[in-house]
Order: sequence, then C-alpha cells, then structure tokens
Amino acid sequence: MTFQKRKYSILAIGLFALAIAGLSIADMFFQKPYDGIASSYTKGNLAITEITPKSPAAQAGLKPGDLILGIAHQIVKFPSDAGRVLMKQKIGKTISYLIQRDKRIFTIALKLGKYRLVSASYYYYAIIGLIFFLVGLFVFLFKPEDPAATLFFLMNTSFFLFLVCSLRPYSYYWVDWFVHSAGTFSLFLLPAFFLHFFLIFPEPKPWISKNPKILYLIYSLPALLFLPNFLSYFIKYSSQPFLKYWPSWGLLVLYFTLGIFSFIHTFLQAKDHHIRRKLRVILWGIILGLVPFIIFGVILGSLLQNSQYLLVGVIPMVFVPLSFAYAIIRFQLMDIDIWINKSVVYTLTTFIISLFYVILIATLDAFTSSRRLTNSPVLPFVLALLIVYFFNPLRDRIQTLVDRTFFKERYDYRKTMDEISEAIISILRLDELLRFLINKLRDTLRVSHVSISVKNPNGSNFQVFSEDVDDDPGSIGAGSALIRVLSQQRVPILKSNLANLPENRKLINDLSALNSELTIPLFYENHLIGSIQLGARLENASFTKEDIQLLKTLANQTAIAVENATLHQQLTHQAEITRDLKIASEMQDHLLPKTHPSIPGVEILSHTIPAQEVGGDFYDFIEMAGNSHQMGITIGDVSAKSISGAIAMVAAKEIIHSEARDHHTPSLVLKESSERLYGLLEKNMFVTLFYGLLDMNDFSLRYSCA
Repeated sequence: MTFQKRKYSILAIGLFALAIAGLSIADMFFQKPYDGIASSYTKGNLAITEITPKSPAAQAGLKPGDLILGIAHQIVKFPSDAGRVLMKQKIGKTISYLIQRDKRIFTIALKLGKYRLVSASYYYYAIIGLIFFLVGLFVFLFKPEDPAATLFFLMNTSFFLFLVCSLRPYSYYWVDWFVHSAGTFSLFLLPAFFLHFFLIFPEPKPWISKNPKILYLIYSLPALLFLPNFLSYFIKYSSQPFLKYWPSWGLLVLYFTLGIFSFIHTFLQAKDHHIRRKLRVILWGIILGLVPFIIFGVILGSLLQNSQYLLVGVIPMVFVPLSFAYAIIRFQLMDIDIWINKSVVYTLTTFIISLFYVILIATLDAFTSSRRLTNSPVLPFVLALLIVYFFNPLRDRIQTLVDRTFFKERYDYRKTMDEISEAIISILRLDELLRFLINKLRDTLRVSHVSISVKNPNGSNFQVFSEDVDDDPGSIGAGSALIRVLSQQRVPILKSNLANLPENRKLINDLSALNSELTIPLFYENHLIGSIQLGARLENASFTKEDIQLLKTLANQTAIAVENATLHQQLTHQAEITRDLKIASEMQDHLLPKTHPSIPGVEILSHTIPAQEVGGDFYDFIEMAGNSHQMGITIGDVSAKSISGAIAMVAAKEIIHSEARDHHTPSLVLKESSERLYGLLEKNMFVTLFYGLLDMNDFSLRYSCA
C-alpha cells in the first residue's frame, strides 16, 4: 500500500468512527418510548441486568434479575424483540409487562417515558471523547508518515468510541445495538493500541525492533478475550453493561499498566533535559488520567457492579489528551511545531474579561436598591474609571500568564532574541561580538554548530568565524555559489528545502562544507557583508517559520553591529597607526642632525620633507676618529615609506656609521653596507645611498653612490 493510500485509509477509519459517534450523540435528540431497562439474553430469556434510577421501570418496581417474558401482550425473547414492540407504542402510554421473578410470574403496568440522553455525565463523556479524537487527528495530519502518530490517532479514536458509544444508557433499539457494537469493538482494540504506542513512543524499544513478532502477541491476546464477548453481543444483541466483561477488563488493566510503566522507563532513561521536560508533561497526564480510571472505573466498577464508580474514573481522563496537546503547543512534542496566533488568544482573553466586567456591572445594577444612584450621571463615570484602572492591568497580567503557560518556549525565545539585539549594539570589538553571538545562538536555538562569516575589509573574500573565534578563520570565496545566491536572492537558505538538482549541487556543497542547515544573510546598505550559518537543531527539531522570521530580524541588528564593530576596528587600527607614526616621526626627527658642522669658509644648509608622516629619507655627518680634517657626509633614501621606511632608515644610518669608521674609501663603505643591509631589508625594498668623504684642508670630496 502506498503512503497516500495508507494515509487516506487511516483517515477514512477516523471519519467512520466520527460518524458513528455523531450518530450516538444525535440519537439523544430523538424522543422514543423508554422504560429504563438494560437487558441481556440469558439462558433463553430476556433478563434485566440494570435499571436506570428514576426511570419508568424503577418506578414500577422492576429489579435487576427479573426475566421479561412479554411486553404489551407480545412474547419477547431477545432485546431486539423488545425494541420492535416498544417502537410501536406511544410515549406516556401505560402497557403491561409479563415478569418472572424467581418462580413467580406476574404482570406489572409501566408508563413509558421519553427516551433522551440528557444526563450530564454523558455530555461530559462525549466532550472528553471529542478532545481525544481532535488531538489524535491533529497529530496524524501533521505527521502522517510517522508510525507513532498513526498509532496515536487510532488509540485516540478508540478512546473516542469507547467514551461516546460504550458509556451511553442502554435500550432495545437498533441505534443502541449498532453504537454499542462499535463501542465494544473499540474496547477490543484500545488496550493493544495503547501498549503498542507506548512501546514505540518517543523512540521504539530496541527489543521491539529486534523481535517484531511480539506485536502479534500483543494484538492476539485481546482478541481471545474480547472477541467472544463481542460476538455474543453482536449475535444475541445483548445490552449487558460492559462492566460485566471482567476478563477483558483484566487484560485492559494489564496492558494499560504495562504501557504506563514502559513510558516511565522511557522517561527515566532520557538523558537530555529538554526531552525529559516534554515527557514529564505526558507522564503526569497519563498518571492523573488513567490511574483513577483503572482503579475506580474498571476495578471497583467491575467488582461492585456500580456505574457511579465509572463516572469517578472517567472524569480525570481528560488529562490524557490535554497533556499531549499542551506538550505539542509548548514543547513541539513529536516534532510538531504549530503557530497559534497570539492576537486571537489575546482577543479571546479581552472578550472574556470584558464579559466579566459586563456581568459584574449588571450584578451591581441588579443589587442597587436606590433608583437615584442607578440614574445618577456619576455612576457611569465611576464605573468607567474602575474599568480603566483595573481592566488593562488585569488583561496584561493574564496575557503574560498565557505567554508563559502556552507560549513559554516562544516567550523565552523572543525575550532572548530581544536581549541579544540590545546587547550587540553596545559591543564594539568584533571578536567579542562574534563570540557573544555564536554562544548565544547555539544555546538559544540548540543547534549543533554556529559560524558567522564577515567580509574582509581588505579583500573580497569572507572570513568564517566559528565557536573558537581566536582560531584562524576559514574563508568563503566571493565567487562561491553561496555568496552568489545570497547576494542575488537576499533571503535565508534552508538546506533541507533545496532540491537535489544539478544546479543546486555547488550550493549544497558550500553549505555542507560550512556544516550549515540554515544560512541567514547579513546586509548593510544593500551590500552583503556576511552571513550566519546554523547547523542542524538538536532533538531532530526543524527550523520553523517563526524561527526564520526572528533570525531575519536579528540579522538586521547583527549587520549593523558587525559594520559598527568593523568600522570601530578600522578606526582603532588607524588610530594606533597614527599614534605609531607620530612616535616614529618624532624618533626620525630626533635621529637627524640638530646642528651642522662648523667648517671655516663653508656654509651648510639642510632640509627634509617626508612624503608621508614618516619617510625613509635621511642625511648625516660623520666625524672621522683620529682625523679631524676629514668628515663623512651621507644622504639616503629608503624606497618604502611610513614605519617600515623609518626602520630601514635607522638601520641604514647605523650601518653607514659603523662602516665609515672602519673604512676610508667611500666605495668600500657602500659595498660593505650594502651586504649588511641586504639581509635586513624586506623583499622589494631597497636604499639609495650617497656617501662622500670631505677633506677640509683642500676642500676635496671623494664620494660614491649605490
């Protein structure tokens, strides 16, 4: 069977069950002759098994155990016979019943009443059953491919039919026979569905996967006990109360107990705090909902044959579907993520509060004895002030309570996102900003990996920073498929939404290399400046539309923060360079001669202007030790400017000084200096040097250039 056929088959079963339950509920609106007797076919006779309190039969003095031999002068043997006879009678008509009690046979007059299911308990059963069905249907429609979701739907449908069809009052009519047949059949399936579900939820038990034949045993045991009762009920049309089937209920208690203990074991084995939190809600739901049902509804009800205990046991059963519904809304149980419009909830809350105020005002008006006070123009003004004073605070408190109760995950999520948005604005260091964002996003979204790419200010590539921001970042090429798609489409990319087509292969490879399931672009002034890469969410959860919308909002704030941090980093770096240049300029000025040598008959003038803040130009005068009539003059120009040029200038000056004291030939001085400078200068850097030796006796100058 294909997936679609299987899905529609399961839905057809659910709709059929809904139709049967609808028939059972609708039947209560039709008036029929009613005697208040529940009967069964016993040893060839129609025996009274139960009498509804205050019914015509109870008022006539009939008792459980009496045998009905005839109704309205017609012999009856089966419940169907009694039903056909009663359908010919009119409501309010007094007819005779031929009764056998012990060995005495007598007739008794009985006035037929109206047959309508008006008991409050049945309404409650129907409401609980409908809640079961709707929660199960919701889960199945969201996860039709999940075997656990299918079992959950079938289990809830069985609960639905049991509550609506098996617990209605008994009578002789065909609708009762048909509806009770459906309820008995659902009771045949319910224990097996229940145990099977909790053996595979939230994860299949390992021994179930290894021994799938155990499931056949689980389903065969209820058939051995339930089927004979069901066939007897079906063939003889007995309206015997279900509490009589004690062997079947023994198995139901066994299966329910095994299922509950299986789930307790699953809960205790769960290591992850978030998974335990989800399962804890369900655990409390099934304990509060089913344990009272087992104790009161099944055990005491079967032993004492009293349906009042059944009502006590069924009342708490509403906790079971409500616990699943709550876990789905708040914790995305079974990976079902739904978005409930808060405005609808808030509108409903406001309406309820407004209705409360209207009722309060009407009550005050009803109890106001003074017409003068009632007609006073001051009263509406005072009431308006009271409403203004109390209405908004009360509404806000209730809405906050709704947020924390039903939207707590999203409430905390939004709150954390708001905190991140506020915090990143004040962080100006890029590395600190990236570290903060990565840690917060990983913890808040519970993802396996977070990285942020930032465009390199000095190039076209994008640097990728991961959990350890201090590590050397990787990079994404500006021409990569990821950068091209982000720049063109300007929308988040969800890897799971990409079809495995040839045109998407490069993009998928880029995302896989970054370990990214979801990528959010960062745009600033219509320019792509980076992106946020998020790995797969833990617990097999998926990114929702609300997640992506919140991340898009956060991305706008992040883009501004990254741009501010990058600009701050550049300005800080520029300020550091300016400061260093200023220091280097002062050092360079300090290294240049402050005064010129005094040589009679010679006037020496010098001036240097660097092309930048710090240059590589220098000059100097070198006194020759032991030879006062000679003086060395050097002029140099380093090819590099700025700080590197200044450093090279200092090195060249010191080397020239050193070589000039050791050698007296200018060419030799430059040769030795060149060899020493070669190993010190950076690649593509050179120094142009002039060195001359001035003889102050004859004013001759020997020099060399290199």
